[in-house]
Amino acid sequence: MKLIKIMFLFFCVISFRAFGQVANKDTLSLSFLDAIEIGAKENTSVNALKIEESATQNELSDAKNSVFPKLSASAGYQRFSKVTVYDGILGESFEITKPPNANAGNLGVELFFNLYSGKKQQNAIKATSLKNDLASINTTEHIADIKLQVAQQYLDMVRLYHLKKITEEQIVRTQKRFNNINSLYKNGKVTRSDLLRAELMLSQVELSDDEAKNDYLISNRKLNVLLNMPESKVVVPSDTTALEKVDSTAIKNILEGNSTPYAIRKSEKLVNITDIQSKIIKAGNLPSVGLIGGYGLNYPNNIVFPPMDQTLRFGFIGAKVSYDISSLYHNRNKIKAADHRIEERKLEQKYLKENLDEQKQSLYIKYMEALNRINVTKKSIAQAAANYDIINKKYFNQLALLTDLLDADNLYQQSKYDYIQAQIYVRTIYYRILYITGQL
Repeated sequence: MKLIKIMFLFFCVISFRAFGQVANKDTLSLSFLDAIEIGAKENTSVNALKIEESATQNELSDAKNSVFPKLSASAGYQRFSKVTVYDGILGESFEITKPPNANAGNLGVELFFNLYSGKKQQNAIKATSLKNDLASINTTEHIADIKLQVAQQYLDMVRLYHLKKITEEQIVRTQKRFNNINSLYKNGKVTRSDLLRAELMLSQVELSDDEAKNDYLISNRKLNVLLNMPESKVVVPSDTTALEKVDSTAIKNILEGNSTPYAIRKSEKLVNITDIQSKIIKAGNLPSVGLIGGYGLNYPNNIVFPPMDQTLRFGFIGAKVSYDISSLYHNRNKIKAADHRIEERKLEQKYLKENLDEQKQSLYIKYMEALNRINVTKKSIAQAAANYDIINKKYFNQLALLTDLLDADNLYQQSKYDYIQAQIYVRTIYYRILYITGQL
């Protein structure tokens, strides 16, 4: 008995110190919806994807600028060495100065404006715009994914909060039962085996309470990472009882609504991007037409022969037509590969739709099952409590075994935990439904 009292005193001291450490930390009372909102705004990975979205927006602006004329300026100066002249084929040699002298140079500007190149520029702009849209969808989807993770983590903390409460209640019952059994043992009413089993049960319940506290701290740290909060921040869920259920009709309306899932939105953009990339490749088989022009200074005058010691200033304007004949055989396999990829994207899109439809149906079935589980587990709590009271009275009237009493206590504890679990599961499925339908 002294050993038991020492162990219990030690446990109380440790628990008090642990509670003091938690109390000294920076605490934050946070509602369910506030936690989701903070996660959507402050999560590090979300901010990274927002930067990527800004980068694709800059790439789109750059693609749009490609339709403007290309204007280039150039300047150069050359100083030539003596020119060695050979008679015949490498016969006798002699040196002369490059006519009219050893200097040469140029200064000018040149302009090129593309008129037609198989719509490469227009398709490039469309492809970049679709990539920007895809980046935006990726950001939106990831925000929804973070919201789902925050919701699941918050709900897990609520579960652990309630688990801790029912475990504390079980500790009170177990301690009271141990004291009663100890009194019966002293009066010779029960065997030492019963006393030891009651003591073992008390130790197990205390360990369960310690495990629940540690799990809560771990879950809190996971939530801190999602919310981009300091590790020392202790989040206290304020919505521990206000987790509303959504009726089956509303769930069915959500699943059958017109909203497009994130995966389908991305798949549609990828199909369009692949189609445009195919058009860009096919444009390589078409001619290019553009306007060219230039103006500048050139020295010496190479228009006449021999070159004269004169500087020329002139400009020109004209049209340029080019056609890469080799593209007829160079692009053939590229075009086939692009067509195959379009077909591949469309098949992937079809598979995604079928898979999402299957997931929707499964989630609806599970949601209905979870709603029914709540009603069943709620009734089972009262039944398990009544059964425990009956077995408890029988045991202390020496009409039942301790094994029956401990089983009844565990059954009562499990029924309360199952009820909490069912409520959390319903809410978790609801947010998964919102996510999978693209409405989170």
